Amino acid sequence: MSLIELQREFRDTLLHEDTNVLGAVPNVEVYRNAYRARLVEALRTGFDKTWAWIGDEAFSAAAAKHVVEVPPHSWTLDDYGEDFSKTLGSLFTNDPEVEELAWLEWHMQRAFAACDVPLLDSPGLAGRIDAGGDIDAETFILVPSFFCRLVRTNCIDIWHAVANGDAEQVAGNAALDAPRYLLVWRREFSPCFSLIDEHEYEALSYLRVGASFGDLCAAMAQRHGEQHAAQRVGHWLGQWIAAGMIAAPAG
Repeated sequence: MSLIELQREFRDTLLHEDTNVLGAVPNVEVYRNAYRARLVEALRTGFDKTWAWIGDEAFSAAAAKHVVEVPPHSWTLDDYGEDFSKTLGSLFTNDPEVEELAWLEWHMQRAFAACDVPLLDSPGLAGRIDAGGDIDAETFILVPSFFCRLVRTNCIDIWHAVANGDAEQVAGNAALDAPRYLLVWRREFSPCFSLIDEHEYEALSYLRVGASFGDLCAAMAQRHGEQHAAQRVGHWLGQWIAAGMIAAPAG
């Protein structure tokens, strides 16, 4: 038996309940329990706000289910929580804020670990235009730490309430009046998050596929009317730059 075959069989012994695939591992339950406990602890560390929101018993049950059904696929436990929000979504179908809060926590971690890139600032953009650049031809690249999704609950308020020890203030009031888009990114050393409406999300979506500023303005004018389209997009662009969402162009 090769080393990789031995490792895989030992892994299967740990994963499968009441199973000793190798048939010769003494005290296999000790190894199995230690393995699972370490993974559950990694989930508690990475999803502490979600843990606090749903309580220890519910979180432990969800984590145990996840550990059994979703084995690690990376060399580092930092990657283990990637699909945990999906597990929570399948368990808390009547409480969608649980899955969305876990998604927020996970992507805050991903944003923190994302590659560093120089940021575009307002003086830098002005300098490019003053040097003869054409604003309509400019393309704006979102930073690698940028993530986005549709949400239907006030998971941001829940995150803040749990962080401040005031979870009871938002309990029973988890739904938003209308779906919004949740943005996550990192500025310097701090993960950030914000909610935006569908129009701003649509504009960001054009940037994500490499549209120029001129193309973006034209698309917004076509879909929402020409009046104030460029002004509206310019306002958003200023906010994105100020928030640290736009990477400085190379060269």
